[in-house]
Amino acid sequence: MKLRTREIKLPSNCVNRLNHSKTGKNAQKNEIDVGQKKSARKARALLQPTSNHIVQSAGANSIIKQEESTDVRNLPQGGAFRRPRKARCDSESIKQVKQEDTTKTETLLKTIADLDFRPSDKDYHYCCPICHETSIDLKSVFEHRKSVHRISRKVAIKHLELEPDIHDPNNYCRCCERSFESLEKYRSHLKLVHFMRLKPLRIVQRHDSASKSNDSEMYLNSSKKFYNLQNYYLQKPNSSKIHCRACDKSLPSEISFQHHLLSVHSIDQRIPEESSVPEIDAVDNFCRVCKLQSASDAAYRRHLRLKHKMILQPLWKTLYDPKLLPDPLDPSFYCRVCKLMKKTSLEYRKHCMSKHRMALAPVTPFAFPEAVINPDSPDFFCAKCNKHLKSFITFRAHLKRVHQIA
Repeated sequence: MKLRTREIKLPSNCVNRLNHSKTGKNAQKNEIDVGQKKSARKARALLQPTSNHIVQSAGANSIIKQEESTDVRNLPQGGAFRRPRKARCDSESIKQVKQEDTTKTETLLKTIADLDFRPSDKDYHYCCPICHETSIDLKSVFEHRKSVHRISRKVAIKHLELEPDIHDPNNYCRCCERSFESLEKYRSHLKLVHFMRLKPLRIVQRHDSASKSNDSEMYLNSSKKFYNLQNYYLQKPNSSKIHCRACDKSLPSEISFQHHLLSVHSIDQRIPEESSVPEIDAVDNFCRVCKLQSASDAAYRRHLRLKHKMILQPLWKTLYDPKLLPDPLDPSFYCRVCKLMKKTSLEYRKHCMSKHRMALAPVTPFAFPEAVINPDSPDFFCAKCNKHLKSFITFRAHLKRVHQIA
């Protein structure tokens, strides 16, 4: 049988109502799609922090990768995020995502804590001096330097499998089979050759030397971890040896030892002087404060101006006193004003004329100018000069040069 179809024409108002209902349904679908996209974006943003954890060990990296693969399940090969068909953007779904995120971060932290990332209880660790990367032993440091920094090993170590004892009382390195004079040299050897980063030593100062015998055992037991020195105590300031027992360090001179005590241990051995100002007119240009003798008057006065910050008047003003003058005929050539002694009569007379402004008569060249000279004297004696010559030749040369007697 054939069915007959009949076309029915609806009025225009009904057609408009049908079209309006279709557009309303499409708008509702679009709103649902937008809400689903927003909820998916929020869920992906909450899951992202778990993928940003940075862990150094390989085990922790594998755990994080597994969690990333389980968390982000809706990523296709193209890289676009696939929207679930029936996703609800409500408060309960967001709370569930947040709870999952916190539980996963807690599990990650527990796995990281289970790994051996705790700092070692040792007083040292191996470290590359270039990039400061820590290593387990010296062999791994050498391998790291060779592979990363292209630096080959230059120092030959006999026993590479052993570890040196940093608290050895004899400062002996069993890896290199070598002993050192002091603890400072031994520790520098460990830093430079074995690439060891050591903990700093504590300096425990003694308050009373009399209580040293009472609490020495307790002190040594407490500091044995850092020192292992049985005879460690603060040095004696009055010791005759130039050696600091606290630092186990020898010093070249007494002055350097005093400077070391003052700068490192705050011990001052200097005896305070009664007067810290030196004398201006010191005998022999000797400074009693600095225990230093100058070569000349000018050098001594320069020392007073520069070292002791003394304001001095010019020398010609201080030395000239018309009421106080030296004796120009002093047989010892000693100036009682300046308190100094000259070597010869000529130097002494120059000093009197220049420093004290004395007008002296010229010195006669002959002691007895009216005396008669015997050219044939058997003793080679000059009567005018009042002196004996050594030989006949020197006597005749003296007569010819001084007295013009041929």
